[in-house]
Amino acid sequence: MIRKLLFLCLLTIVAQAVSAQKTTLQGVVKDAESGQPLSDAAVVVTGSGQVAATDNEGRFKLPD
Repeated sequence: MIRKLLFLCLLTIVAQAVSAQKTTLQGVVKDAESGQPLSDAAVVVTGSGQVAATDNEGRFKLPD
């Protein structure tokens, strides 16, 4: 449940950042409780069709 909440919060932030400017968006997805990176998490920008998956260290990159 917390993983889903963290994902939705990240999704909202990503969507706002991408709509505000044309840049490469990158970051790290971490578990809210343990702080450990989440591998294979999907990062989706709503309405744009952009999707990225996190690597083994929780990192993702969405190009312009």
